Amino acid sequence: MRQREPEKDAAPVSPPLSGGQSAPGSGDPSRLTTAPVGQEELAREFFDESIHEVITEAEVRSLPAGGILLLREGARVTPLASDLLTARQIELRFKPRREAMPRLVAIASDHGGFSMKQQVVLHLSRLGYAYRDFGPSTDDPVDYPDFAHAVARAVADRQCDLGIVLDAAGIGSCIAANK
Repeated sequence: MRQREPEKDAAPVSPPLSGGQSAPGSGDPSRLTTAPVGQEELAREFFDESIHEVITEAEVRSLPAGGILLLREGARVTPLASDLLTARQIELRFKPRREAMPRLVAIASDHGGFSMKQQVVLHLSRLGYAYRDFGPSTDDPVDYPDFAHAVARAVADRQCDLGIVLDAAGIGSCIAANK
């Protein structure tokens, strides 16, 4: 499956198609990520445009006739692009959206990164992420390797999905977290 680079001179966005139009044969979205099975489909080229939210005439014009265009679920196709897809017999298929899993973020700092950590924690909360603060709880001087190692261990042991370590210089915590 090839993925094309986005075009810089794409046509302006028009309103989305109404009525939930899709190409014939797009079928059940749950089976669209599987490899094609028929010999006829094996000969057809797939083009992955799932990074785009809107497909315009510019994207469709560069595709060969008879191919298969893979879009992400919820992507919009402009009316002119839809007409071109039909005229060039390009089949649309949709990738289903992944279920958003709640992520747990491990976070720590040294005394130099304490105020930044407080801001990041506030931002994570506003975005709806759960977090686990590994310290410190004040801006008093601390041994940064202990905190960086705690975050790295939580991520390595899969207790947390992501880790953020902040310190005044960045090098020491980076070395400690990557060991």
